[in-house]
Amino acid sequence: MNIKEEILREHSKAQCLRIAHYIGDDKQRFDELMYLFLNSSVTRNTVRVLRYLDKIPESSIGLAASICFKYLTTPSVPIAVRVFSMHILYKFLKLKS
Repeated sequence: MNIKEEILREHSKAQCLRIAHYIGDDKQRFDELMYLFLNSSVTRNTVRVLRYLDKIPESSIGLAASICFKYLTTPSVPIAVRVFSMHILYKFLKLKS
């Protein structure tokens, strides 16, 4: 599966869940998603997929949290990206408690 193509192909919860299931615990696939998260014009849908992942590698949580905080504090970031970022940060807090 080409993650970027699938993210762009359909914008639905079902599609996000399919992509999240495909990524699963695979570190290489997660790294591909993180690359899109950091370097892509598909930020909204990449953040949406991150929201539905059950397991995020411990080594990536700090970077993902920093990016989510950056999105939250940047007024020009679309509201959907900020909302998904809030959800991801909440998920990280639940993991730590």
